[in-house]
Amino acid sequence: MAEASLYDRDVYAWARHQAAVLRDLPRRIGPLPNDLDLIHVAEEIEDVGKSALRAVHAHLKWALAQAIKVASAPDCAAAPGWRLEILTHQSDAQFAVTPAMAKDLDLAKVWRSAVKTATRALAEHGDPVCALPDACPFDVRELVAEDVDLDALVARIAATATEPSAGSTPSSNGGPPGQAVGRQTGKT
Repeated sequence: MAEASLYDRDVYAWARHQAAVLRDLPRRIGPLPNDLDLIHVAEEIEDVGKSALRAVHAHLKWALAQAIKVASAPDCAAAPGWRLEILTHQSDAQFAVTPAMAKDLDLAKVWRSAVKTATRALAEHGDPVCALPDACPFDVRELVAEDVDLDALVARIAATATEPSAGSTPSSNGGPPGQAVGRQTGKT
């Protein structure tokens, strides 16, 4: 069986490479026809990769937001649904992430957005969110692992949280980066 092309293995890397090749084309072969809008064609191809990256960002944000909600309000009637959404979005992120994209994921931005989303959602339920660390307590590898343990994910967030206090937010992540999150338990 033939080896999969870069496009099949990593569309994000492929799009970035193709855009660079297209931008370099005039230098390599000389003037091109005026009606070939090479700059915009390269941007459109590059946008294919950016779109895939945005999708992974969105899935990770929703998975983390739901995990924050479960960690903050585990007894809420909506918690079982939140747990299912964690698994759904984590699985979708795991399926969509590529090696080239993993290094460009902005976990700090994803985390801030997840905290904001969870805080607003919990407020609608009348539940407070504990003060959370400024930094995401996970790395990309942990968040997109095939064998992610939902209970360990939620427990890590709960362990990094502190009781809300006036105007203070902890800055440490409560644990070493790269600490294993373990195997999925299947509990929902």
